[in-house]
Amino acid sequence: FGSPAAPLLGWLHRPAGVARAVGVVLCPPVGSEYGCSYYLLRVVAERLARAGFPVLRFDYQGAGDSSGADTDPARVRAWRDSIALATDTLKQQAQVTSVSLLGLRVGALLACHAAASRPDVASLVSWWGVGSGRKYVRNLRLYGMAATGSGAPATGEVESGGYVLAAATLDDLARLDPAAEPPAPGTRVLFIQRDDQPLDEALAAKFTEMGRRAEVWSRGGIEAIGKTPHESTIPEGLVTELVAWYDTAHPETMGVATDRKSTRLNSSHLVISYA
Repeated sequence: FGSPAAPLLGWLHRPAGVARAVGVVLCPPVGSEYGCSYYLLRVVAERLARAGFPVLRFDYQGAGDSSGADTDPARVRAWRDSIALATDTLKQQAQVTSVSLLGLRVGALLACHAAASRPDVASLVSWWGVGSGRKYVRNLRLYGMAATGSGAPATGEVESGGYVLAAATLDDLARLDPAAEPPAPGTRVLFIQRDDQPLDEALAAKFTEMGRRAEVWSRGGIEAIGKTPHESTIPEGLVTELVAWYDTAHPETMGVATDRKSTRLNSSHLVISYA
């Protein structure tokens, strides 16, 4: 979907039975965390679809099976544009009028900024979000130096798990601050944090002061996402709890029955695979 010159690849999970009036766009991490969380996001999409939510999971431009490369210029803008295209595509394909953005790690930061400019975002879920772009970039640089056993490269880029983030990309990421671009008033916001790390409620408190309905969960099992892909596990209890949260937050339905199927999207055709 998107421009034929720079197509994105996505998977549309259609619900079984009556569809909800709100669709869910899954915003993945980048770099090595993308591979570690790939199966988790697929499971989340399938469980939400089973609960009636149309779900679109996709690859950013320059990542995964979408066009482009991680060394292309203006990566952060491309990622944010990818979320906008994914949102519009889900609304068109599933005939929903509003969406929820669910972002994991840096995907949560990108989703937060995407929600700031879209009144059609009904809720935002930040799953183990990176907090701020500045903090995320600092941790990436420290990780890169620890992995190579040397100082920061003269080029300013960072390689993490075989993925390269150029200096310009890191600079753009460091400028992202969710507190400076909150979602629209009335948006429901859920922050899911690891229970083995200090609880940070500052951003949720700030959003609440601004008229957003924000809450914070502290849960276990999330740390498995950060391991290598073959070591990652699914936090079953948390996934079940998350689906229940969506069920309560968005109970409205469209009253239209659909066949359960998953659709692979690209710029030229649809490939239907029955679940």
